[in-house]
Amino acid sequence: MIIQRHTTAVVNIFIFWIFVSLFCASKQDCVWYGVCNTDALNHNQYCSYNGTPKEMPEDGLKLLTERCSFLLQAEAKNFCCDVDQVKILNENIKLAAAILERCPSCMTNLARHICELTCSPNQSKFSKAAGTKTNDKGDLYVTSLDLHVTEEYINRTYKSCSQVGHSLKLLF
Repeated sequence: MIIQRHTTAVVNIFIFWIFVSLFCASKQDCVWYGVCNTDALNHNQYCSYNGTPKEMPEDGLKLLTERCSFLLQAEAKNFCCDVDQVKILNENIKLAAAILERCPSCMTNLARHICELTCSPNQSKFSKAAGTKTNDKGDLYVTSLDLHVTEEYINRTYKSCSQVGHSLKLLF
């Protein structure tokens, strides 16, 4: 009887250990990390990466403060982007800012969206690599992405930017 209880306890612990190991091993928070390709239109394409966020070096953290400082709350240092992606992100936001900074709420929402999309340590909660290709070096890069956003988010974002088009008409 004692042997049977001991064996049952060992089996239960073993099954529990396997379950925990599989759960921890399958934790995937990122869908991409790094730049692997540039297409014919000179658009950067990010490396497919199904893993946990990686630590951002100090120069990358400094770059994140330019437009994505909200990501650094609670002194976060692990992200699903590298320094090159943050540089690209800042340049893209700077281009949009030329038009959208007249509407602070729209600009804030757009910057937040781009920052989260590019670097969030929880990318897999709202996005999935829908298409990938392999570059000349054999690296897999993302060609299309499925985003999961709520109708409320879409409506609020639209509302925050809906007057930008009207203000542009007044300029021309």
